[in-house]
Amino acid sequence: MPDAFRHEAFFYAGEDEFLAGTLQFTRDAVAADEPVLVAVREDKIRLLRSKLGRDSKRVEFVDMAQVGENPARIIPVWREFVDRHAGRGSVVRGIGEPA
Repeated sequence: MPDAFRHEAFFYAGEDEFLAGTLQFTRDAVAADEPVLVAVREDKIRLLRSKLGRDSKRVEFVDMAQVGENPARIIPVWREFVDRHAGRGSVVRGIGEPA
């Protein structure tokens, strides 16, 4: 049985390191048919989408600049995503960073 919740931190510098830590994670989620939410700034969304190609259509993206820095706005985004997919009984994945 998978962990009920697992949170890992990933530190990176620049686009290459961002992709090194997020691209395969996202591809693995898509390949396993696991819901994945990527909540980062628009420039990183564009970068990740360009590398994912068609698979990007199976990923939910949220621009953190639009969500904002306040946890009172961020937490509901994650909660809604998890609630929407929790009944499937599968792992849900996410990548997020503060605005």
